[in-house]
Amino acid sequence: MSIIHQNKFSSNNRIKKRKLFLEIQESGEKLFTNHFLIFVRESRDNHSKIGITISKKIDKRAVVRNKLKRRLREFFRTSKKYFNKKYEMIIIGKKNSKDINFHEIHRELTRLFYLKNIFNAKKNN
Repeated sequence: MSIIHQNKFSSNNRIKKRKLFLEIQESGEKLFTNHFLIFVRESRDNHSKIGITISKKIDKRAVVRNKLKRRLREFFRTSKKYFNKKYEMIIIGKKNSKDINFHEIHRELTRLFYLKNIFNAKKNN
């Protein structure tokens, strides 16, 4: 007996191709927070997708960069049920993003997504 997880972060939710990264950056809406630059557009297929870029300029240590990416993926995984549509987004870390914890990420991105009507305010768990 297998359990199907509705909230999982599968490969369908990842943006992997450079061509798609560049396409979203060109055609998507550009949003800013204190720690991130985000490009968002409505999805062209049936899934919400995320691509994350954390460069070596933020920190040379892969451990630090990967930790930040894991936190962003976890935010996306737990919050995608609140999207009012299917979205494709690219999140790019700014220099000060390495010091942010998960709760600050959650607060910052949730606030932005509600202000930009990416999140549906009337969604019940």
